[in-house]
Parts: sequence; structure tokens; C-alpha cells
Amino acid sequence: MEYAYSILMFAMAAGLLLYAAGLGAMKNHKLIPRWRAAKMNDPKRYAVQFAKGIAVMAAPFAVSGMIGLFQWYMPAVIVFIGGFIGAMVVIVKLVDGA
Repeated sequence: MEYAYSILMFAMAAGLLLYAAGLGAMKNHKLIPRWRAAKMNDPKRYAVQFAKGIAVMAAPFAVSGMIGLFQWYMPAVIVFIGGFIGAMVVIVKLVDGA
């Protein structure tokens, strides 16, 4: 169980990337949660921008999981939290353009 943190982080990153790939490939705005999807002008463009944002959100999970492989858990959590906040800023800038 020494690699449980890394396995969990990699699984979350893989799940987010699969969702982003499906959303970006199909360009279907119906895959976006309804509470956020109601605020869009161009549904297909918004779906692609949202997919890019979800792919960016997967990065902190993957990087934190890689750091966790070396059993440096405190830096892994710090990188995860900082990356998560940074990813949110990037997502807001990406989606506001759509």
C-alpha cells in the first residue's frame, strides 16, 4: 500500500483525461454538467474549451502522483494543491473566451 497515493492520483488523472478526450472528440455540450452548460453562447466551441480545461485539470493529479512514487508525500500534496489552484485559473481563462 505504499503506492496507494500514486495509484489514486494516476487513476483520477486517467479518468479526467478520458472524459476530456470524449468531450473534445464528440463536441457534445450535453456531456457538460447542466448547471454550467446553461451559460454558453456557442455549444460546440464551449465543449472543446471545457475539454481543454478538464485536460489541464488532470495535470496536477499526474504530477502529484509522480512525486508520490518517490514517497515524498508532503511535496506531492503541496504540488497538487498549487497545481489545482493554477489549473482553476487557467480553466477560467479558457472557458471565458467561449
